[in-house]
Amino acid sequence: MQEVSSVVALPCKLETKGGDPAFDGTGANGFAEEEREWNDEDVEMLRKQLMKHPVGKPRRWEMIADAFQGRHSMNSVIKKAKDLAEKKPSDGDSFSEFLKHRKPLDKRLEAGNEESDANLKGNGETTGLNWSSSEDIALLNALKAFPKDFAMRWEKIAAAVPGKSKAACMKRVSELKKEFRSSEASNES
Repeated sequence: MQEVSSVVALPCKLETKGGDPAFDGTGANGFAEEEREWNDEDVEMLRKQLMKHPVGKPRRWEMIADAFQGRHSMNSVIKKAKDLAEKKPSDGDSFSEFLKHRKPLDKRLEAGNEESDANLKGNGETTGLNWSSSEDIALLNALKAFPKDFAMRWEKIAAAVPGKSKAACMKRVSELKKEFRSSEASNES
Protein backbone atom coordinates (compact mmCIF):
# COMPACT_ATOMS: atom_id res chain seq x y z
CA MET A 1 0.00 0.00 0.00
CA GLN A 2 1.28 3.41 -0.90
CA GLU A 3 0.69 6.50 1.23
CA VAL A 4 0.06 9.73 -0.51
CA SER A 5 0.56 13.00 1.21
CA SER A 6 -0.95 16.06 -0.29
CA VAL A 7 0.27 19.58 0.11
CA VAL A 8 -2.10 22.42 -0.45
CA ALA A 9 -0.54 25.69 -1.54
CA LEU A 10 -2.30 28.73 -0.19
CA PRO A 11 -1.88 32.09 -1.87
CA CYS A 12 0.18 34.47 0.22
CA LYS A 13 0.56 38.19 -0.32
CA LEU A 14 3.86 39.62 0.89
CA GLU A 15 3.53 43.18 -0.34
CA THR A 16 3.30 45.86 2.32
CA LYS A 17 1.19 48.29 0.27
CA GLY A 18 -1.34 45.84 -1.12
CA GLY A 19 -4.07 46.38 1.45
CA ASP A 20 -3.51 43.03 3.14
CA PRO A 21 -4.65 43.37 6.78
CA ALA A 22 -1.79 41.19 8.03
CA PHE A 23 0.88 43.50 6.68
CA ASP A 24 -0.31 47.08 6.30
CA GLY A 25 -1.24 48.00 9.85
CA THR A 26 -4.99 47.77 9.42
CA GLY A 27 -7.16 45.32 11.26
CA ALA A 28 -9.07 42.41 9.82
CA ASN A 29 -12.06 44.68 9.17
CA GLY A 30 -9.98 47.07 7.05
CA PHE A 31 -9.96 49.89 9.59
CA ALA A 32 -6.74 51.12 11.13
CA GLU A 33 -6.08 49.75 14.58
CA GLU A 34 -5.26 52.24 17.30
CA GLU A 35 -1.48 52.53 17.54
CA ARG A 36 0.00 52.61 21.03
CA GLU A 37 2.75 54.99 22.07
CA TRP A 38 6.31 53.69 22.16
CA ASN A 39 7.58 53.35 25.72
CA ASP A 40 11.10 52.54 26.91
CA GLU A 41 10.35 48.82 27.23
CA ASP A 42 9.08 48.70 23.64
CA VAL A 43 12.17 50.52 22.36
CA GLU A 44 14.46 48.12 24.24
CA MET A 45 12.50 45.16 22.87
CA LEU A 46 12.81 46.62 19.36
CA ARG A 47 16.60 46.90 19.77
CA LYS A 48 16.79 43.26 20.87
CA GLN A 49 14.59 42.14 17.99
CA LEU A 50 16.74 44.09 15.50
CA MET A 51 19.77 42.17 16.78
CA LYS A 52 17.90 38.86 16.72
CA HIS A 53 16.65 39.37 13.15
CA PRO A 54 19.55 40.85 11.15
CA VAL A 55 19.32 42.72 7.85
CA GLY A 56 18.63 40.40 4.93
CA LYS A 57 16.67 37.82 6.89
CA PRO A 58 13.47 36.87 5.06
CA ARG A 59 10.32 38.34 6.63
CA ARG A 60 12.44 40.29 9.11
CA TRP A 61 9.95 43.07 9.72
CA GLU A 62 6.98 40.75 10.02
CA MET A 63 8.75 38.69 12.69
CA ILE A 64 9.80 41.80 14.61
CA ALA A 65 6.26 43.21 14.46
CA ASP A 66 4.85 39.84 15.61
CA ALA A 67 7.04 40.04 18.73
CA PHE A 68 4.97 43.05 19.84
CA GLN A 69 1.78 40.93 19.77
CA GLY A 70 -0.30 43.58 18.01
CA ARG A 71 0.82 46.57 20.07
CA HIS A 72 2.64 48.06 17.05
CA SER A 73 2.08 47.59 13.33
CA MET A 74 4.86 46.62 10.96
CA ASN A 75 4.96 50.13 9.47
CA SER A 76 5.25 51.62 12.95
CA VAL A 77 8.08 49.21 13.80
CA ILE A 78 9.96 50.13 10.61
CA LYS A 79 9.50 53.85 11.26
CA LYS A 80 10.70 53.55 14.86
CA ALA A 81 13.72 51.47 13.80
CA LYS A 82 14.69 54.18 11.30
CA ASP A 83 14.28 56.83 13.99
CA LEU A 84 16.55 54.86 16.32
CA ALA A 85 19.18 54.49 13.60
CA GLU A 86 19.20 58.25 13.02
CA LYS A 87 19.52 59.05 16.74
CA LYS A 88 22.90 57.44 17.37
CA PRO A 89 24.73 59.31 20.13
CA SER A 90 27.38 61.73 18.97
CA ASP A 91 30.93 61.57 20.30
CA GLY A 92 30.24 64.39 22.75
CA ASP A 93 27.19 62.65 24.18
CA SER A 94 29.00 59.37 24.75
CA PHE A 95 31.91 61.17 26.41
CA SER A 96 29.62 63.00 28.83
CA GLU A 97 27.83 59.69 29.55
CA PHE A 98 31.21 58.06 30.23
CA LEU A 99 32.20 60.79 32.67
CA LYS A 100 28.83 60.59 34.41
CA HIS A 101 28.89 56.80 34.83
CA ARG A 102 32.56 56.14 35.54
CA LYS A 103 33.44 54.59 38.86
CA PRO A 104 34.96 56.80 41.55
CA LEU A 105 38.54 56.16 42.54
CA ASP A 106 39.08 53.61 45.27
CA LYS A 107 39.96 55.32 48.58
CA ARG A 108 42.52 52.62 49.40
CA LEU A 109 44.41 53.34 46.19
CA GLU A 110 44.41 57.10 46.81
CA ALA A 111 46.73 56.56 49.78
CA GLY A 112 49.33 55.33 47.29
CA ASN A 113 48.96 58.59 45.37
CA GLU A 114 50.56 60.65 48.13
CA GLU A 115 54.07 59.80 46.97
CA SER A 116 53.14 60.69 43.40
CA ASP A 117 52.00 64.14 44.57
CA ALA A 118 55.68 65.07 44.85
CA ASN A 119 55.90 64.79 41.04
CA LEU A 120 53.21 67.39 40.41
CA LYS A 121 53.99 70.37 38.19
CA GLY A 122 52.64 73.79 39.07
CA ASN A 123 49.53 73.30 36.87
CA GLY A 124 48.41 70.13 38.67
CA GLU A 125 49.61 67.61 36.06
CA THR A 126 52.12 64.95 36.95
CA THR A 127 55.39 64.69 35.13
CA GLY A 128 54.41 61.21 34.02
CA LEU A 129 57.17 59.45 35.93
CA ASN A 130 55.05 57.71 38.54
CA TRP A 131 51.62 56.27 37.87
CA SER A 132 49.52 54.88 40.68
CA SER A 133 47.53 51.71 40.18
CA SER A 134 44.27 53.72 40.26
CA GLU A 135 45.56 55.96 37.47
CA ASP A 136 46.56 52.90 35.44
CA ILE A 137 43.07 51.46 35.94
CA ALA A 138 41.47 54.75 34.91
CA LEU A 139 43.71 54.83 31.82
CA LEU A 140 42.82 51.25 30.83
CA ASN A 141 39.10 51.91 31.34
CA ALA A 142 39.34 55.04 29.20
CA LEU A 143 41.15 53.05 26.48
CA LYS A 144 38.27 50.57 26.48
CA ALA A 145 35.65 53.33 26.42
CA PHE A 146 37.26 55.22 23.52
CA PRO A 147 38.34 52.86 20.70
CA LYS A 148 40.87 53.79 18.03
CA ASP A 149 38.32 55.20 15.57
CA PHE A 150 36.94 57.67 18.13
CA ALA A 151 37.27 61.38 17.32
CA MET A 152 39.70 63.26 19.60
CA ARG A 153 40.43 59.99 21.39
CA TRP A 154 43.51 60.98 23.36
CA GLU A 155 42.03 64.24 24.60
CA LYS A 156 39.07 62.32 26.00
CA ILE A 157 41.31 59.65 27.51
CA ALA A 158 43.39 62.35 29.23
CA ALA A 159 40.22 63.97 30.58
CA ALA A 160 39.15 60.62 32.02
CA VAL A 161 42.45 60.13 33.87
CA PRO A 162 42.65 62.70 36.68
CA GLY A 163 45.78 64.84 36.65
CA LYS A 164 47.35 63.39 33.50
CA SER A 165 47.98 65.11 30.18
CA LYS A 166 47.45 63.70 26.71
CA ALA A 167 51.21 63.23 26.25
CA ALA A 168 51.57 61.50 29.62
CA CYS A 169 48.73 59.10 28.77
CA MET A 170 50.21 58.28 25.37
CA LYS A 171 53.64 57.68 26.94
CA ARG A 172 52.19 55.45 29.65
CA VAL A 173 50.30 53.33 27.10
CA SER A 174 53.51 52.77 25.14
CA GLU A 175 55.32 51.84 28.39
CA LEU A 176 52.57 49.39 29.34
CA LYS A 177 52.75 47.81 25.86
CA LYS A 178 56.53 47.38 26.19
CA GLU A 179 56.17 45.87 29.68
CA PHE A 180 53.49 43.49 28.43
CA ARG A 181 55.57 42.38 25.45
CA SER A 182 58.68 41.85 27.55
CA SER A 183 56.75 39.83 30.14
CA GLU A 184 55.19 37.79 27.36
CA ALA A 185 58.62 37.10 25.85
CA SER A 186 60.04 36.04 29.23
CA ASN A 187 57.09 33.68 29.81
CA GLU A 188 57.66 31.97 26.46
CA SER A 189 61.32 31.20 27.15
